[in-house]
Amino acid sequence: MSKLFSQMDAVCHRFEELSVRLNQPETAADPALFRRLMQEYHEAEPVVQAYQALTTAQDHLAQAKALLEGETLDPDFKEMVQQEIGEKSQDVEELENSLKILLLPKDVTLQAYDMVLHSKGFWIAYANTLFYTVVGTAWSMFISLTGAYALQKKKLKFRRQWNFLLVFTMWFSAGMIPLYLNYKSMNVDNRWGMIIAFGVQAYNIILLRNYFDSIPKEIEEAALVDGATEFQLFSRIYVPMSTASIATVTLFYAISRWNGYYWSRMLLADPNQQPLQVYLRQLIENYQKLYDESPVVLSYSADSLAYAIIVCSIIPVLVIYPYIQKYFAKGVNVGGVKG
Repeated sequence: MSKLFSQMDAVCHRFEELSVRLNQPETAADPALFRRLMQEYHEAEPVVQAYQALTTAQDHLAQAKALLEGETLDPDFKEMVQQEIGEKSQDVEELENSLKILLLPKDVTLQAYDMVLHSKGFWIAYANTLFYTVVGTAWSMFISLTGAYALQKKKLKFRRQWNFLLVFTMWFSAGMIPLYLNYKSMNVDNRWGMIIAFGVQAYNIILLRNYFDSIPKEIEEAALVDGATEFQLFSRIYVPMSTASIATVTLFYAISRWNGYYWSRMLLADPNQQPLQVYLRQLIENYQKLYDESPVVLSYSADSLAYAIIVCSIIPVLVIYPYIQKYFAKGVNVGGVKG
């Protein structure tokens, strides 16, 4: 109880400070500051009122107990005092519980989610992210599958050199600034530029190449005897027999596209082309300012709005991931055995 009282004393002290600051001219001259202090004042007011009611009830309870113990009372009056003590004790217990922090929230509201779902900018960013994820993953898988198929062919000229150049990109990089200047010079500042320029990851090509290497060559030789072309070998033998590894690499590319933030933030200047992650980051950076400048007093905090957007943004991943999780271990293990 002493800890509770010390916390309530701090709240009351802060409440008095807010009352003084709200009446100062410099506060009235700053609308954003006035709105933030007023919001804090309204949040603290019911707590202070409950604490004052608690102290009043405790004083009445102490007086009733002192009256009961200090004098010889008439039986009827004594019974009335005992009834008063019981009622005040119940009031004190209820008020103490109302001031405690509870495990489960009270007065749950979904207004933050309602605001998110009615935000035009949120849905534009959501649609952009879906576009980058679906189209970008399809483009990445096309490049990676065809590249991995070619690199695992023993008859490919300069096969060792091509594989070395692929692995070399994993060891060395030109650096952040040269990459940025290169992307800007190539006009990688639009939707299609983001999809084409970030279409390949060397690790995923190596993973698919190793999986293709694990497919028995006897099957390929039998198909060649039957007159199969390279395209038929690729589409009817290698791809159908590599579904586990393909699903794994598809998941890698899709998650990378879905979580893509840095280069989208650096290269995409048009807000109508920015993905959800950039929109979310900009909102988190400015949400307190947007909250303060809102024309109405909202019934939830600024943090609730940011958290609502975060929850809404991860729903597709939570829905899809359980269905493709089983391909992770199988695809990575089989693709990583042979090198």
